[in-house]
Amino acid sequence: MTAYNHFNFEGMTTYYLCGASKEDRRYAVTQKTSFSQTTLLGSRSGVMLHDGPTKGHPIIAAAGDESIPPTRYASTRYFTHGANSDILLLDPTNPNSSKVISTSMEGKVSSEGDVIFDFRLDISDEPTVPHCEFSWVEVKKGSPGFKYGGFKLMQYLGGILAQEALALLIYNERFEMTFCKEMFAFQYTDKANKLNTGGQFIRAAIISAIRLHHLRSTKRTSAAGLRFAQKIGGPK
Repeated sequence: MTAYNHFNFEGMTTYYLCGASKEDRRYAVTQKTSFSQTTLLGSRSGVMLHDGPTKGHPIIAAAGDESIPPTRYASTRYFTHGANSDILLLDPTNPNSSKVISTSMEGKVSSEGDVIFDFRLDISDEPTVPHCEFSWVEVKKGSPGFKYGGFKLMQYLGGILAQEALALLIYNERFEMTFCKEMFAFQYTDKANKLNTGGQFIRAAIISAIRLHHLRSTKRTSAAGLRFAQKIGGPK
């Protein structure tokens, strides 16, 4: 899927994930600031994924600035400069359900200097199936297939990060004189298609990719940005 920032009547904070063409709108994405209030994210800034091509469709996932206990950051319950995020997954078959699956995505810089965003997820309702751990690993500009950079989604297997990607987030920065700008591309790999990961993983992969693009727009996916956020955010 490709994200397009169409000229539209739903507001400047809405864009769309599209299929084979920009007219093939699959999902609407709304971006919110800390000044607006929603049931899911409260007053935190973040993004929300709708189960259809307009923001009038039900929200099936959201991601925003992490909640922080007041003992850590007394003046507010969230940290707007941080790169860590809360991810919320709703039941797409029952939009009115109060059941919300939540997880967190934590940004860090590895000892090798790589930017990594980790999250864990229960991909099965069976209690005997352990949770899975995933990581978005930054791909530098100019890498094959990543002219403007991006991220690859990997899975931890036995505590080791597998080298085969499950999904790709590919940035686009080329200048376009148009009312319909291509923002980024998101795609699953053959590896992901062969795994029986379920709908929770699909929603988590999409909303976490959207959140990474959102963080990037505020300079929170760079190594320098992560180090700065950790410095002023303090220890957990």
